[in-house]
Amino acid sequence: MDKAEDFERTIQLGERALGYLKRFRTPALPRNYELFYAYATDLYEDLRAAIAELIASGANISSAEAERLHNKFLSPNRLGRKIEVVGKQLTDEINQVLDNLEGGFNSADTFEEELAQTRTVLKKTTEPQDLEKTVQALLAGTARMADETGQLKSQLKESQLHIEELRHHLEFVRAETFRDLMTGIANRECFEWTLESAIAHAHENNQPLSLLMCDVDHFKQFNDTFGHQIGDAVLRLVAQTINASIKGRDLVARYGGEEFAVILTGTTLEAAETVADQLREAVISKELVRKSSGQRLGHVTISIGLAQLQPGEHEEKLIERADKCLYAAKDAGRNCARSAYVETDLAEKSAGVA
Repeated sequence: MDKAEDFERTIQLGERALGYLKRFRTPALPRNYELFYAYATDLYEDLRAAIAELIASGANISSAEAERLHNKFLSPNRLGRKIEVVGKQLTDEINQVLDNLEGGFNSADTFEEELAQTRTVLKKTTEPQDLEKTVQALLAGTARMADETGQLKSQLKESQLHIEELRHHLEFVRAETFRDLMTGIANRECFEWTLESAIAHAHENNQPLSLLMCDVDHFKQFNDTFGHQIGDAVLRLVAQTINASIKGRDLVARYGGEEFAVILTGTTLEAAETVADQLREAVISKELVRKSSGQRLGHVTISIGLAQLQPGEHEEKLIERADKCLYAAKDAGRNCARSAYVETDLAEKSAGVA
């Protein structure tokens, strides 16, 4: 499946998902859109059965019902199981291809033996009627071989299409296991896998790499004041704002709670500081407004800790240093960034005073 076909397919799935939202009068929240996008792929048989039952009852699918379906059928542990299922389907299809090829090889071997026998007969035959029988047998064998070859080509083409579809499903499910369901960006598992790989590449090629640890300021107070739905909206706003500000091979991930991580490949600490300031300004520029009432809820700020990868350093130590700088930013009054070398300078000053 080329890029154009893949684009068209995703657009069609997206349109079907939106159609389901309208049909069932389900609020168009990101989680609900994801639910019906998965439903549109025909991949989740158990999900389709559950929704079919609701359709049969004539019920609309409320946001609460959509959340229940999402938690039941699209949770990370079920996605892991789905990878196993699709992987097994892919293996079964490949085995079927191998069986078909083996059958084709056997037919070719049989035809080759028939041709050898025909050559032997032709060398010994002089009577016209015997020659005619031999030619008829040869034509029959050729027709049979052509028919079997056509069937094999058809089977292989069908398997090719099925394998391509399964591969697409597998990529979709794997992507889901690396995505944070709340915010839509990469999750912690994806962050840890990517950071390990990026650090190995940086060490191998002697390239810089910097890590940003970002935390939403006063999130608990905001959450307690306006409620969890607004708190969730804040997390999505911050995640998407940071994600939109990061380019290229860099990764934005939800590290946990209201904390986000940004991996900046090929980036020095000085350049990372510039990125951190841009992220802070981008986030604080967004004003929260309650859609139902138009009530203005104010602005959100983030604190950021930065650290650049050191020679021979592993991910645990890099995260630890960036986290310490994040705490330093919190202690400094929030809505600011602190870097690893600032921490070192402070330690040296303290040593001098002592």
